[in-house]
Amino acid sequence: MGSTFTNNRGDRRGGGAYLNMCSKVTFTGNTITNNSNGYEGGGGVYIFLGNTVTFTDNTFTNNSSEYKGGGAYINLGPPLFFFINNTMSQNTSKKNGAGIYLRIPQTTGIFYIHNNIIWNNISQADFNDIAVEGYGQELTAYNNIFSDAKALWSDSDNNRNIDPLFSDPDNNDFHLKPNSPCINAGNPNAPELPEFDLDGNPRTGIPDIGAYEFTDNAQHPADTDNNWTIDASEFQTYNTHWQTGKLWNDQKIPMDYATIAGLIYKKGQHYHNTGAGKPHCWVPNE
Repeated sequence: MGSTFTNNRGDRRGGGAYLNMCSKVTFTGNTITNNSNGYEGGGGVYIFLGNTVTFTDNTFTNNSSEYKGGGAYINLGPPLFFFINNTMSQNTSKKNGAGIYLRIPQTTGIFYIHNNIIWNNISQADFNDIAVEGYGQELTAYNNIFSDAKALWSDSDNNRNIDPLFSDPDNNDFHLKPNSPCINAGNPNAPELPEFDLDGNPRTGIPDIGAYEFTDNAQHPADTDNNWTIDASEFQTYNTHWQTGKLWNDQKIPMDYATIAGLIYKKGQHYHNTGAGKPHCWVPNE
């Protein structure tokens, strides 16, 4: 939970993570990026058997597999499987299912795939985003964004083939732009719907699709009076804390946060939040 798996290589299964025969798997709030694997699949994650498997609020990006499942390879028996509010993009594989490959050898499993963005994954074979082998007792897909999938759905509704409009995917920012079709477009009744998104923002009302809720109302930490202005006093205090290594709100100040604060101050002090990933979401007003 809350971990980053990056730049790992697995010769056989699971470049980023491999879980084998677990009775219960809960994989929540993780960033899985730039991992790769060899001949059995799962560039990002490989799961082999489990009674209840739950994936929520994860991003799988830029992972690669020499077999199936560039982002994730899920090989299940007869469990419950929940795949809710995840983002998978820019994963690649030589075989089917560059985003997620789901193997269901039994017919008694129940699978819920809701509120996910599975987009712009590239397979050298077929079915770029989702490939499902076999079928369970129930296999449902609701309010997802994907372009290329193979599955025998028991039920599906409002799944769309449309660009999710990520903020800056070329620089690994998979937050949503203000005009994204994923905003307020998810299923509020999805099972195991996470209360918070990957950034810790609450989900209320109709959730967004994907791992991130769109929000543009958070001020920069240097803006202590929350008036969308970083004045000279605020910047100097914040910058001094950064230079001397003092904590700010009980946390160490990252250098790029201090840099953005300085840019806002020099550009006229007023700024806004674009909804992109922090700290680049905070932009000086023109």
